[in-house]
Amino acid sequence: REQLFLSYWNGKMLGYPDNMIEVYIRDFNTELPQAARNEEIQRGRTAVDAFFRASGLSPVVIREGLDEAVDSNFWETLPSVVSHRARTLIPTAPATAHDDTCATQE
Repeated sequence: REQLFLSYWNGKMLGYPDNMIEVYIRDFNTELPQAARNEEIQRGRTAVDAFFRASGLSPVVIREGLDEAVDSNFWETLPSVVSHRARTLIPTAPATAHDDTCATQE
């Protein structure tokens, strides 16, 4: 039960939408009946709501447009990439298939 409660709590703190969290908990591999799962969803919702009311903060919800798009130039600015390139003396490579999946279409 506690793992389901914490799944709700952590999901909300990470910004996942309610429906995603609830589906995750309802489908979680446990022998608890659905009624118990629903109780943990409600307990989590109550605790999260109380936390945000008391703190005066607002929960963040993951959604399109929340952050700026990431393109291939972004990866070149990361300290770990810069450090790796300096250590291995690898010149800046052209965009790879991975970069293409992260690039925005213009």
